[in-house]
Amino acid sequence: MSSALYVGPDSQPDKYRLVRSVGRGGDSTLYLAEAGDAGWVEPVVVKMLTTGFVTTAAQFAQLSNEWSEQAELLASVTRVGAVGVLDHFEGAVEHRADQAAEGGERALYLVMNHVSGMDLRDWRAEHAAEGPRGQREALRYLEQLAGVLDVLHSGRATPAKRAVVHGDLSPGNVMIDRDGQATLVDYGMGAIAARGLDGGPRPTEGYAAPETATGAYSPAADRYAFGAIAYFTLTGQEPPPGPERLRTVFSELPVLNGARPEERAAVLAVFSTDPAERPSVLQWIKRVRSLGTSTPWSTTEPPAADAPSTTPASSGAPRHITFGGPGPQRPVGGMRGTPAPRRPVPAPAPPSSPVRPVPQPRPLGDTTPMDPVPGSPAHTGERKKKKSRKPLLAWLAVLLLVAVGVGGVGAYTAFDRWNRNQPATSVEPNQQLAPVSSPPSSPSPSPSPTPEPSPSGPSDGPFDEERSLTELTPAATSPAALEWTTARMDDRTYNRSLTADLSCVGENWNDYDLARSWDVFEAVVGMGDLSAPTASAVFTVLVDGDERYAETVQSGDQTLVRIDVTDALRLRLGSEAGVDCDDAGLAVWGDPRLLG
Repeated sequence: MSSALYVGPDSQPDKYRLVRSVGRGGDSTLYLAEAGDAGWVEPVVVKMLTTGFVTTAAQFAQLSNEWSEQAELLASVTRVGAVGVLDHFEGAVEHRADQAAEGGERALYLVMNHVSGMDLRDWRAEHAAEGPRGQREALRYLEQLAGVLDVLHSGRATPAKRAVVHGDLSPGNVMIDRDGQATLVDYGMGAIAARGLDGGPRPTEGYAAPETATGAYSPAADRYAFGAIAYFTLTGQEPPPGPERLRTVFSELPVLNGARPEERAAVLAVFSTDPAERPSVLQWIKRVRSLGTSTPWSTTEPPAADAPSTTPASSGAPRHITFGGPGPQRPVGGMRGTPAPRRPVPAPAPPSSPVRPVPQPRPLGDTTPMDPVPGSPAHTGERKKKKSRKPLLAWLAVLLLVAVGVGGVGAYTAFDRWNRNQPATSVEPNQQLAPVSSPPSSPSPSPSPTPEPSPSGPSDGPFDEERSLTELTPAATSPAALEWTTARMDDRTYNRSLTADLSCVGENWNDYDLARSWDVFEAVVGMGDLSAPTASAVFTVLVDGDERYAETVQSGDQTLVRIDVTDALRLRLGSEAGVDCDDAGLAVWGDPRLLG
């Protein structure tokens, strides 16, 4: 006899074969299951609600009705990043084939799509040693999750425009698939059971808003849980229970070290005991990322590799907030830049200044020398460099001088020999002979100049070639790509611009193949003149996957970006809305070009 277990509605009690248990929470058990027949099998996830706390038939009937209503609402959600609900039913508990007990114990079930990959907790553990790159990925997943939650809470995810509350957010309920998409899974259906039923299931400790203890579930409860997920993702530590303790440990993270009092208050508001004070999670995570870039790399050394793993006390922030790796680490939220102060493009500083300023932008076609690229990384001896053409030009000049000198000597010798062979010419008495000038001396060849060494970076110019990025076809783009248009910033027209009409969800980016052919990328970034005064955008530049630039630019400001791309294969330009994404505006890359 087969030992396989099955569940299903009363009409098909063996519809789903349970493969194995994949999770157990306070309100339910999750199973990986198979649906279909011998010719077609589909992997699904079956959630079985524990109903041991239900004591009367009337309570179970009430719970079943509310469960069915909520499941129908979830089944109408069709959104990338939110797991699909396939089926729901009331039926017998797990049993062997053809042995469903009539009149026996009953349970409530929810059937969802199976999402391959790993949950956020396992992903965090696997990528703990990736340093800043791991932090950037973590923040990207958090922003994906925030975008999904805001859509669910707003009612835009369902045809009926009804808000959807997850009810049990935790790292275990966020899946990361192989394509880099974060997906919200395992809706907390226990929220239904908690309404008016003492002893009902509760969400995961540390991620539960205080009001859920009385069965009050709302989008605000999800926002509190999201803040707790952010704390776990960025520290690797479980959040302490209780809003006051969570506010305390979050306030001690490096991301808030340089925050102004009002910025600190806006971030910590997500842990407020008053649900109405908790902000939209998408705006919240954008604020966290924006603040992070103002904080220098953390100088805290990571724990020794052989140090035993310990659980830090929950009364304070962990000492080692890092994604691993030796040396100083970037602080929480380091992917994005701080809002740039309202200022013109900086003028060059005196030569004695230890920090070289960004040079003024130049029109296309100008090949005057450029100052060194600020922050250019040092090049190792293994790196392939372009050879300077100065030595070649110097040698050509020397050869030309030598050729002219040799030609002059030869002409003088031939003329002198011809003159001696001519008969003497009689001179009239009053005729004066012109003085004979001394024969020109042969020019001695100049010593060969020593070729100048190639500079360590490409920034000393002049550059031999340049090309506008608007002339190149992107190798890849986001669904909403940067587009070639004419744009105006600060009453100046940029005929060659890449622009992004920003929204609250997603990033606009283009990838370009460089083929190791360029030295410098240069552009002026800012908001278009028609953008709202409160608009801002985050501009990023990635070179071969490594973030070289990230800054938030406010409406009315412009910043010159110059990035060393020597020997690079791939360049990515990205733009996304700043904190106030409702007034996103137009992000502009003015005159983006490559120099080499």
